[in-house]
Amino acid sequence: MLKKNFTILIVEDNYAMRRLLESMVSGLGYTNILSAENGAAAWTVIEEEEINVILCDLAMPVMNGLELLNKLRSSKQFYNVPFIMITGTDNQSKIMHTLQAEVDHYMIKPPTVDKLDKLLKLVTQQKENPSKYYQAVSAGKYFYLNKNMPKALQFFEAAARFQPDSPVPFFYMGKIFKKNRKDDLAITNFNKCISLSGLYINALFELADIYSRRKDDKLIISVLQRVIQLLPDDADVQRNLGVAYGHLNNKEKAALHLQNAVKFKRGDKIFLAKIVEDFISAGLYDEADYLFLNQYEEEDKAPIASFWNRLGTCLRKEGAFNKARHFYISALKYFPQDKQTNLNLAHLLTSEKNFDAALSYVNKVLRLFSDCKEAKKLKEEIQLALRE
Repeated sequence: MLKKNFTILIVEDNYAMRRLLESMVSGLGYTNILSAENGAAAWTVIEEEEINVILCDLAMPVMNGLELLNKLRSSKQFYNVPFIMITGTDNQSKIMHTLQAEVDHYMIKPPTVDKLDKLLKLVTQQKENPSKYYQAVSAGKYFYLNKNMPKALQFFEAAARFQPDSPVPFFYMGKIFKKNRKDDLAITNFNKCISLSGLYINALFELADIYSRRKDDKLIISVLQRVIQLLPDDADVQRNLGVAYGHLNNKEKAALHLQNAVKFKRGDKIFLAKIVEDFISAGLYDEADYLFLNQYEEEDKAPIASFWNRLGTCLRKEGAFNKARHFYISALKYFPQDKQTNLNLAHLLTSEKNFDAALSYVNKVLRLFSDCKEAKKLKEEIQLALRE
């Protein structure tokens, strides 16, 4: 392919670095050079222009390099565009993560003309004279994206024969078997993929998803602990670990990972609302209370009171009556006329045989809601107990 017919897209948020890369590429004889300041802007260019190769920074705002790469690889139209990742980190784990997302090549900053020239030549040669392995993988991805799984499987099996030490065909075969609900075969292929690459993050995520479907929390933890070695600041991984430990009633580790998730997603209200529920499911009521209250102002009395009533009910079911009473009373200070909280507190006091106090809350409910059947029934039970 002639350099003048070769269109290169440079994606870099730092203006000085973007200009440096443009100058280097131009100096190598490439004349069709486009640029974008982040992945989102790059996607617009990709949809409008015919791009032959992308040089992309890893860390960028709006849409980073990894997000752009994943979007490309899942696109029927652009899945095969060569992608060279440029990263300022010498952290092997981040490079590994990028490689597992099927980047073609990577380059560590600061870039050099010789390195850039070598990588662009490799990409050109691969496109002009693709190996049998490359052709098989490319065809497999095409059929996979177009939902023709039998044909996709056929080509990935061929790719594995052409290059048996490559993890990519086994990863895709695992995905195909997973889609077909053949989980045992999927697990075998994902594990083969991981064994060939050391740590193939996307395969680990797929395994975690299978084990989640099987509700096997021990295996979920085993897999995600390996992921966390490479992505310690991934909030979703931390959250999923916390949930799994919660299912196993390991409150200490559940709290640790859920709190890490909060730290990495501070300010994301939708995500934090899910963490509140995770804390409750794990029986970490104080942590749930603290996180919930941080999202509300003091004057938001109704939702706070409702939440405290809910925590009180969870604790009452566990037999933690003192803490349950604390939450019920706190809720009533904010919303003294709430029917359900008064009834819940009355039930708690009845179970503790504190009948006089229980009766006072029942009578309060009947004054406010004279037709409340639950209050009437509970009053009869208390009066019977007092007579005995």
